[in-house]
Amino acid sequence: MILILGFLSQGLFGFRMLIQLWHSENQKSNEAPILYWYVSIWAALLFLLYGILRQDLVIIIGQLITYYIYIRNVHLHGKWSKIPMGWKVFFMAIPILLLFYFYVNTEKIVMKNLNDPIIIIGFLGQFFMNARFILQWIYAERIRNSVFPIYFWYVSILGSLLLLVYGFWHPKYGMDPVIILAQALGLLVYARGVYHQLKMDPKQAEGR
Repeated sequence: MILILGFLSQGLFGFRMLIQLWHSENQKSNEAPILYWYVSIWAALLFLLYGILRQDLVIIIGQLITYYIYIRNVHLHGKWSKIPMGWKVFFMAIPILLLFYFYVNTEKIVMKNLNDPIIIIGFLGQFFMNARFILQWIYAERIRNSVFPIYFWYVSILGSLLLLVYGFWHPKYGMDPVIILAQALGLLVYARGVYHQLKMDPKQAEGR
């Protein structure tokens, strides 16, 4: 059941990248459509729940950081104000409630010592996967548009490779098929993102 939840969340993450690729190919633009961010929010919530049930700090910390960046991009699209207040409260509060549930119901983190090299690799991978959206957020705020700069894709590839290693040598489960499948497919999408933007106008390819 927990693995199904993980695969569902990764299916949504994969779907959002297909949305972005389709938009890029058809509109010849590196702007992220609003549907990308809506799907990202739901995928992050499911993956956060998956991380909590698996007691995986790498997943939990990563999703908490990027989740609110997704919401900010909905703001930049001018759509947040159109969402009913009840849903706004839900989206803002549910990660905090899930984290509280994790704190109350977890006596100890069932993981190896945080000095374990694989744990460090996992945190580094998640750091880069978070950093890419922080970079995207800064860039989007600067130009007041929800756009992906090319370095978003480069950082994504680096983070994905590290998480792939983490998935193959997971400290608790030995191997996490959800992470492995997600990052393997993600690498293909990220490489395509680099290829597509390098074909675009040089200023777009440089993220300016």
